[in-house]
Amino acid sequence: MPKPKYPIPNNNFPRFINEYLRGHSDSQNDMARKMNQMIPKEFAIPIDTSEMKSGNSNIFSWRRGNRPKEPIIREALCKICVIDYIESLFLIPANATEYLMKVYNYIADFIKTFDIGDKNISLNMYNIGFVISSNNRSKNYLNLDYLISLIIRTEEDRKDIFNKITLNRLIEGKIDESHSYEILTRPQPPYTFFEYSDTNLHMTNEKNNLYLFPPNFMFDLLSKSFENLRPDLEFLLNEDRSKVNNYNYNYFRMYLFNDTTDENILCFNTAINLLIEWVGKLDEFYLNELAKLGISEDETFYKSSSKVMLENNDLFGKRK
Repeated sequence: MPKPKYPIPNNNFPRFINEYLRGHSDSQNDMARKMNQMIPKEFAIPIDTSEMKSGNSNIFSWRRGNRPKEPIIREALCKICVIDYIESLFLIPANATEYLMKVYNYIADFIKTFDIGDKNISLNMYNIGFVISSNNRSKNYLNLDYLISLIIRTEEDRKDIFNKITLNRLIEGKIDESHSYEILTRPQPPYTFFEYSDTNLHMTNEKNNLYLFPPNFMFDLLSKSFENLRPDLEFLLNEDRSKVNNYNYNYFRMYLFNDTTDENILCFNTAINLLIEWVGKLDEFYLNELAKLGISEDETFYKSSSKVMLENNDLFGKRK
């Protein structure tokens, strides 16, 4: 079975199988016989009866890096090797955090190269997550649309901090007046996905699908949103490294049930859910910083802009 394109955890079974065989007098067939005593007969591991009687093709395959497909066999292998299931995927807690960031970086790259062909869709913060997650390439990426919406919001809340600091410095006369007060009337660089989304939203309504910024541009911009947040996310994950690594490790331990033949997508989707938690924590940090600057959550551009648009939209707004 070919490996998926998305990140998969390390397979540590070869390491533990080798440790078992070095530490016991058992042959590979002996190891297989012991495992057969733990599993139903229909899942029994064939015992090789060739001239090389001590060898076993299944054990040999698992030592080479293939993982048992059946959960019940993986469970027996864990018992034989005296390990927890999580250890077959993440040897130490730090590996869980490393895998988490691999998934984050993969999603950013995946979105950057996303292609919907010749479809003319006005993409914005409300529909881009659905468009991506409903595609055949990502239909199994559960909760990806929610992660995307959270990334868009968090990036915009982060931008509000810079805008407020710049405005305060302008008022205090600490920066060149060439900036003027444009900051109050139009977005300032570096631009966010939310700002471009806002432009597309104001061009479209229930009667048309107009856009100023095409789909490929919006996908690339969303990928940059992930990139913009990466340094702060990495800082958050490294602030108390040991505590964070243990938290991530135990999160995977709690949610990775050994009950599916497709471990890879289960690990990937668990990572998406964990990223949702961490990006949410990052947004909380930004909102706290904004509160210190005198801006409440309801006064953020993300919240206020959405409210203004709905109130002035012919479809949703109040008609006078």
